[in-house]
Amino acid sequence: VAEHLPPGSAGTLVHSITEHAPVVLFGAAIPRQGGYRHMNERWQSFWSARFQEQGYVRFDFIRSQIWEDPGIYFWYKQNVAIFVRGSRTETIASLRATTEAQKLAPMPLDVVHPDLFQAISNYDQIAFRPLLRRILPAIISKLQQVAGERLRSGR
Repeated sequence: VAEHLPPGSAGTLVHSITEHAPVVLFGAAIPRQGGYRHMNERWQSFWSARFQEQGYVRFDFIRSQIWEDPGIYFWYKQNVAIFVRGSRTETIASLRATTEAQKLAPMPLDVVHPDLFQAISNYDQIAFRPLLRRILPAIISKLQQVAGERLRSGR
């Protein structure tokens, strides 16, 4: 839901969630993820900071377990985390112990799943291509100028 709300409502959303739940499973679209009427795509670190401001501890043990599962949509695989109210010390201790016992590989906080990258990075959508169209004529002109000067000077 977070990516569908105006950007200014992020703090209010997290505050409302944390007022009602001591443990939260949360995920929201990252920048350029795309989706119907997305207006508030933010990195995972942004949302983690909002939960931390409310006194919540982030746990990231789900993504590493589902990362390569072809039956799960990429937006769940890259965006989901668990947040636990800091006063829930027993829950936090239990989750830390379980995570350590399972020796789960830590994931980068802000990360793009390869499925999303492949979906948006076809050649027609690469941002470099329009830039290349604009600067390539200038580069060619400059190379011709330098080559012409070298030919005239005999170097």
